[in-house]
Amino acid sequence: MASNSLPQNPGLLIQLGAKMTNGINTVGASVPVTMTTAKILSASTQAFATADNSFNAGRSTFQTASDAYQATLGPLYTWLLNLSNVLANRFGTRWNTQWAQAGFINNTTAIPNRTPQRITLAQRLVDFLTKNPDYEVPSMGLTAAAGTALVAATQSAQTSLKAAEATQKQLGHAWTTAYETLVANMNELLKNLEAKLKKDDTRWLAFGLQIPATITTPAQPQNVRAHVDPSSGIIVQCDPVRNAARYRFRMMIIGVQTDYALVAGATEPLTAIKKKVLPGQTVQIIVQAVSGHMQSVPSEPVLLTIPLPPLKSASGPADDFTALEQITPSTAVGDGNAKGNRMPALS
Repeated sequence: MASNSLPQNPGLLIQLGAKMTNGINTVGASVPVTMTTAKILSASTQAFATADNSFNAGRSTFQTASDAYQATLGPLYTWLLNLSNVLANRFGTRWNTQWAQAGFINNTTAIPNRTPQRITLAQRLVDFLTKNPDYEVPSMGLTAAAGTALVAATQSAQTSLKAAEATQKQLGHAWTTAYETLVANMNELLKNLEAKLKKDDTRWLAFGLQIPATITTPAQPQNVRAHVDPSSGIIVQCDPVRNAARYRFRMMIIGVQTDYALVAGATEPLTAIKKKVLPGQTVQIIVQAVSGHMQSVPSEPVLLTIPLPPLKSASGPADDFTALEQITPSTAVGDGNAKGNRMPALS
């Protein structure tokens, strides 16, 4: 039998909130609906829609600030690297008191890995070049003025990114509060309907819900993603699908297999695939949602290349901020019927 559960995708949740409100207005009196009013449900639906829009707009602002900040890291690193190479021709490659006088005070000529330490080193080098202009190489942009400009640009972009991050956290908290309020009101209405409507009552449809007695095929799983976990194998996840009792995960090794093979099954839209895949091989994975004997159409395939063993490399520009994809809200929202993930609040 079909069950009515709330979608986790924000857009679908907002749509259902509007349909539920309309159901209260049209057939609520005949049920009767007594636990949630149309006014309360409509207000919480609109509040969540506003919070969701604000959060998504904030993500764009944060991404812009992050891109601007990242763009300053390479030039600053290159300036430090080139200047240290010039100084090595004068001071030698090993650290000594001359390096310390130039600004390398930590008993090493290496450029720090973290941006704050790079900024501090650049400021010391600017002071050194200001006092010793004969060490400047204008043709390479290795001047006190150039260093000052690079430091200022990095610090300004860093300040803007921190401000955008703080704002995004606030928007995330507001998103979570609005989400929890809406879900509480919608669940209250569901309990009211479950207590008063029969499983084959057609009035379920007026609220945007399925008739519980109707057997339905689950929707196509959406937003499939996969990554390699060294201890657990290949981790695959998709958005929860309404009415799905379990999920089937199928995989094909490109160039080795010509068809998909069932590699895992789970009651949750998350699993670990233990099948051995060699480094460098690429796999294609699909997911199907299952309810009883009904199985959804396969998800869109996702490709994953198993990484080769890591190689040591020289350090380059380092970023001190979490990637945008990692900054998302804390309570849930992806649905098997639409793209997009649930966005929990920032903490």
